[in-house]
Amino acid sequence: MGCFVTERDGQVKTNSLIVAEYFGKEHRNVLRDIRKLQKLEKKDDSDLLKFEQIDYIDTNGRKYPMFEMDRGAWMILVDPNTIGVNDDEEVGRNHTIEMCALH
Repeated sequence: MGCFVTERDGQVKTNSLIVAEYFGKEHRNVLRDIRKLQKLEKKDDSDLLKFEQIDYIDTNGRKYPMFEMDRGAWMILVDPNTIGVNDDEEVGRNHTIEMCALH
């Protein structure tokens, strides 16, 4: 699979739909995980994660939520320690993602 991130305005970005597809997850579960991270961030009274909720239109013309995110946010979202995955393949994939965004 190709890169799932793009560089825009000098920042590496992606969105929750692409993250779900890339990692073989259901989009609703990715949204759930993002919302959990946002709640944790509010408890810490910090503003480090950059998740921006936006809408998309599916092929049937229905409007649904998704999140656009910067590098820091998606790295925390897909970090094996954050989501409970602890295998070398996932860590290697994260490094590849970062590298493809820089080329």
